[in-house]
Amino acid sequence: MKLIAACARGSQMYRIGEQAAFEVSVSSDVPLPPDLAVTVHLTSDTQAMLLEKTAPAAAARPLRIEGALPEPGFLRCRATMQAGPETLTHECAAAFEPERILPVLPEPEDFDAFWQGALARLDSVPDDVQCEPAPEFSTAEYNAFRVSFAAIEESRVFGVLTVPTAKYGAPPFPAVFEVPSAGPSIREPNEFAFTVTPRNYICFNVNVHAYDIGMNKEECSAAYRNLTGDRHYFLQGIESPGTYYFHRAAVGIHRAMKWLYEREDVDRAHFLYYGGSQGGFMGFNQVALAGGRFTAAMFHIPAMADVGGSLIGRHPPPLHLPEMDRHLRTLSYYDAANFARRIPCPVMVTVGFIDNSCYPSSVYAAYNVLPCEKYILNCAESGHGGMFSYKKHHAVMWAWMRTRMNRDF
Repeated sequence: MKLIAACARGSQMYRIGEQAAFEVSVSSDVPLPPDLAVTVHLTSDTQAMLLEKTAPAAAARPLRIEGALPEPGFLRCRATMQAGPETLTHECAAAFEPERILPVLPEPEDFDAFWQGALARLDSVPDDVQCEPAPEFSTAEYNAFRVSFAAIEESRVFGVLTVPTAKYGAPPFPAVFEVPSAGPSIREPNEFAFTVTPRNYICFNVNVHAYDIGMNKEECSAAYRNLTGDRHYFLQGIESPGTYYFHRAAVGIHRAMKWLYEREDVDRAHFLYYGGSQGGFMGFNQVALAGGRFTAAMFHIPAMADVGGSLIGRHPPPLHLPEMDRHLRTLSYYDAANFARRIPCPVMVTVGFIDNSCYPSSVYAAYNVLPCEKYILNCAESGHGGMFSYKKHHAVMWAWMRTRMNRDF
């Protein structure tokens, strides 16, 4: 038995004043029970409930639901059905003039001063670069290295670097700087999100966590469990901008970026950023603070954008915030939309219309204030997930990256 919710318009894009139509259907190899019912909810990107309807399930006749939004945003259609012990759910969404979505909260007046002060604080700490070969992860295509740097708060940042072997000729090579999505640290090149072949480019993946990734996998997993034992790291230190978990990470990763940029084997004319989800929002941060070093950037379903969107019911809050007003102020210093205004290089952003972690209305809010050359890839059927779940879009994504790396893959 299968439950399907689909938008009647292929593009899933609408203008304000239009009615979006959704069709909910049930397919089954056996006759449906007579009491089987489907419940449909229409919401503003899962936040504000706009319509609820329950109707008998019918395999031969789709249930049609219509709805609209009075302002730019995403209208989410979620269908649910109880089939015996199994709960079936499927959803889709319609976009209403998303190119007009703007961030809700103004940026902090001292936004630039805050980050300039953070980078100045970092400059007072010696780099103490440690770059060690990792032959266990090296291949015929690349040599791998474990790299770490001193950061603020007497901590370190850790990353994994791959450099093409002589198979791909002599340097300099294009470079991709990457921050991973949320979760445990990346320990080896096979865990990189940006892994396209041939590996004829340098790739440097730098973690947000302050524990050593040189330990074995079990020890690394234990370190992550210890980190998140009391509460998720996205909430740690949220009481103020300077104590927030991502503060130390952001400035430390900035140091790693500068080190990569200055390497003699890096082609600085083709210096790119890639990151998804957590790595997407960190990308807005890193590219904005990079002083023009990046030549292009791809932010895949970026997190932490338009953190105030929940205040007007546009989408849910980015996190469960015990003290909404106070904690939104902290997050405003990390909001992707506020960094977006300071990005000069070409950017591609991807957005999943049924993403329940990085809501499409929040992604568009950051995208729309980018002042640079930009392109957004609407992945209308996609939710939140890794690169594999966006496989059908890889051709477009990699073509965009390829033209900016001057490389074939």
